[in-house]
Parts: sequence; structure tokens; C-alpha cells
Amino acid sequence: MSISTVNDHVEKLIIIFKRGAIEYGCVHSMLNCGELTVDISNERDIHLAHPWFLEGALHGSYYCLVKLIKVYAKFPPEPPGVLMAYWGKIFDKIKKQEIDSLKDFKNAMERRCVTCGEKDIETLTLQQCSGCSLFCYCGQDCQKFHWDKENHRKECKQLNILNKYHKPYAKEIGDAVIRCDIEIPALENLRYKLGLT
Repeated sequence: MSISTVNDHVEKLIIIFKRGAIEYGCVHSMLNCGELTVDISNERDIHLAHPWFLEGALHGSYYCLVKLIKVYAKFPPEPPGVLMAYWGKIFDKIKKQEIDSLKDFKNAMERRCVTCGEKDIETLTLQQCSGCSLFCYCGQDCQKFHWDKENHRKECKQLNILNKYHKPYAKEIGDAVIRCDIEIPALENLRYKLGLT
């Protein structure tokens, strides 16, 4: 594929993402507009991506916020320290909330049977799910109910697929998508394993 063909393709993508961002307020489109703008300009005109990342950050997008801080760090002649400090505090606050909520969720799962709520005590030791190591059970009946009636079996299966076919290849897939590769074997394999057609 020639460079002009790739640039034409990227320009068409930007038009589509601009529409999503402007007409629908889609933060994913805002992120993509900013990233594609940076890719086209080879970071010479990184300030052109600034409005997209700023708008996404204002809409609450964690990823736009990260990109916005990176853009500020490259602003000539000097990075805007006050703005970086402001968004850095917002970033820290969001990150702390995410970590706290994950800890709360994990602690709640580790200390109680997910089915009946029985607590882990000296006379009763809960067993962790061998598939995800997140949920706990007080016995086989509770585990069977959770696996069969509440579909945890499928959830665990999907988690195993993601750990095996997505986690090791996530960067490779992401880079290929950004390059607009037509064939991405790792992604096709992952989609097949997940049953996506």
C-alpha cells in the first residue's frame, strides 16, 4: 500500500471519527481523532491533537486524559505546568478511585461466598474459584449454583481465553489496528476463540 493510499485512508477515518465526536459526543472518537492527528503530523504539530484530547478529558475519558498530559509535556517552548498539575491531580483522583473500587470488590469476593454470603471464619474456609481466583464458595452446592445458574462457567471460560489470546498480544493487536493492517492474525484468532463472527 502506497503512502498516499494510507494517508487517504487515515483522512477518511478522521472524517468518520470527527463526526462521531462532534455529532454524538463519542469519547472513543475524540481519542482516535487526537491519535490520528498525532500520527499524521509525526508529532510536529502535536498541538492539533490538543482539542480532541481536552474534549475527551472533559467528558471523563481516562485515556484522553493520559494523552492530554503527554501532549502538554511536548508543548513548545515550555510545558504548561499549571495545566499539567491540574490534570495530574484529576488523573491521580481517578486512578485512586479505580484502585479503591477494585480493592473493595476483590476484598468483598475474597471474604464471602458469592452465592450465599457466608463469611470466611475459623470453622469454615472458603474455596476460591480455580478459574478466576476471584470468587469464593463455601461448598460444592454454592459453586455449582454460581457456575450453572448464574453463568460463571462462561465468564471464567472467557477470562481464560482473554488471558491466553488477548493479554500477550494486546500491544501487537493495538499497533496493527493503528497501522490499519487489513489482516491481523492475533486478532482473528482471538475473535474466533471468543465466538465473534
